[in-house]
Amino acid sequence: MGLLTGMIHKWPAEFLCKSWLVVCGYKSFKAIESTDKCDDTQWLTFWMVMSLVQFAEFWTDILRKFVPYYNEAKLAFIVWLSLMKGAHMIYDKALRPFLKEKEQHIDQHVAPLTEKM
Repeated sequence: MGLLTGMIHKWPAEFLCKSWLVVCGYKSFKAIESTDKCDDTQWLTFWMVMSLVQFAEFWTDILRKFVPYYNEAKLAFIVWLSLMKGAHMIYDKALRPFLKEKEQHIDQHVAPLTEKM
């Protein structure tokens, strides 16, 4: 019975996570339509970090089902990324240095995949 209760409890928080991503998508639209370059950078950085979060979740999906309040923590994390410039912090301190170091190697492997795009 406890597992069922946990599954029912997770839906509102998961719905809020998905809903907040829709809000972020709309904010991205507004950024694209504006003339300010800063908001474009904010939302590109956000989506880059979120793509890595989604990729990591694919690999850790079985584990996250057993972490209490996972979706609530994820919602807080997404809000932090989007509203408090958390995405910039992660990008500046971790992603950018890593990607700059590995850029040529990554380009060699990505180029064949994206040639026909």
